[in-house]
Amino acid sequence: MMLAFYMSLADHPQDKIKIEEIYYRYKKLIKYLALSKLQKEDLAEDAVHEVMLIVIRNIQKLQSRNMDEVKAFIYLVTRSVSIDMLRKEKRREAADIEDYPFLSSLNEDPQQNLGKDLIVKCIIDLPPIYREILELTAYFGLSIKECAAVLKISQPTARKRLERARKLLRTSLEKGEETDA
Repeated sequence: MMLAFYMSLADHPQDKIKIEEIYYRYKKLIKYLALSKLQKEDLAEDAVHEVMLIVIRNIQKLQSRNMDEVKAFIYLVTRSVSIDMLRKEKRREAADIEDYPFLSSLNEDPQQNLGKDLIVKCIIDLPPIYREILELTAYFGLSIKECAAVLKISQPTARKRLERARKLLRTSLEKGEETDA
């Protein structure tokens, strides 16, 4: 029933196909992630709906991504939606969650990975609010406006978080290079 609704929101046939594929492949994962955070079945169902609406709004950007990248996007969005729902439900800050699964998609050549390993480590070490804005913009190509909508924050807040994330990453990378030298 809900799938028909989601597909009706798409304009192009290939978008409908991608929405259907995402829905069937990741609905249980979204619900599991949301339920683990929210601890309530009805809130987890609401989170699935919110995540799917965000996926539909960003379907054009997800078309060119492989399913591992889509999964990482869904993971980030589900986390954000769940935390937002917790804030509304409990009116308190939410706890941090695990690292993101897509970071394992590095090159097979160890020589090429030396610099990437440092970057990945520095990104993982960022506080979650800075890590997620950096990943949404740099990895998924979302604009500040789109990030603000996904994270449910104002555009100036999103812009400032991105600025701070870049500064923290730069500082962390400089420290990492000094220890390697």
